[in-house]
Amino acid sequence: MSDNGEVYLSLTEDNFKKTLKEAKAIAISEFGEEDGGNELLYQNLDFEVEELEITDDDNIRITGNMRTTINGKEYQLGYLNLTVPITSKDVADFLTFTVKKINKMKTVLEGLS
Repeated sequence: MSDNGEVYLSLTEDNFKKTLKEAKAIAISEFGEEDGGNELLYQNLDFEVEELEITDDDNIRITGNMRTTINGKEYQLGYLNLTVPITSKDVADFLTFTVKKINKMKTVLEGLS
């Protein structure tokens, strides 16, 4: 795996084909003909997390299914497995964030008693 992580993406061919035209139109609408003419844009994908884990080799792995709704119809687009390396700084940042959240909850709970 590279230092930047890795992505495994599996697309459901039938649903991908069914949504191509609309995804292209959305890209053109969002970016203009010149920039969006060769793009497919799926906005607001719904990502159903199946698994979130810290691996033995110091990575975070998130897996799940991607869905989109176009013209009121929901499509299962595919499956995503995202692996991101974590550093000591990432862990420290996460712990700092967590401690702040716990302290806020503690303050709220103390106010209730």
